[in-house]
Amino acid sequence: MIIRPAACRLRTDAFSTREREVTTGINFSYTNTIADSRIDAAAMDCEDCCKGYFGVSFHYVILIDGSVEIGRNPRTISSRGRSPLRRLDTLFVGVVGGLNFETGKREDTITEAQREAVANLEQAIADILQTPLDVIDFTVEWRGRVKIDEAEEAKEAAFEEALDRVEQLTR
Repeated sequence: MIIRPAACRLRTDAFSTREREVTTGINFSYTNTIADSRIDAAAMDCEDCCKGYFGVSFHYVILIDGSVEIGRNPRTISSRGRSPLRRLDTLFVGVVGGLNFETGKREDTITEAQREAVANLEQAIADILQTPLDVIDFTVEWRGRVKIDEAEEAKEAAFEEALDRVEQLTR
């Protein structure tokens, strides 16, 4: 596995960020973008900046082809994550994708190359740190959420049909 720097200089390269004292976890999640080969660490730098983060919030970005790019210095604290405490000890990895291009809704878009890169990166980090890590993989948990969303949509469609039938009867 090759981990390469981003194709261009990122905002987090221009300004120093606080170093993380200890790493106890890795968080894998989709980037909440369409699965597009043009999305890389530089694109995520721009996207995350527009969302109010200080440049790219992922330490690593796994591209569609399984390539891994460094987003922010892996030794620094990320601005990503809901829990401020979790940010202090966790590496954040963005897997490009997670949204359906046509509907804009959540979708499991992980490729086999990305899945392999996730496993290889997780192992490489564990080998380097030589410590047990708490791994949270939201690309796996995401699939369960997608099924819940689909079930909700089916319920909503059935409800709409029932309303249409009632409306037809009352005419």
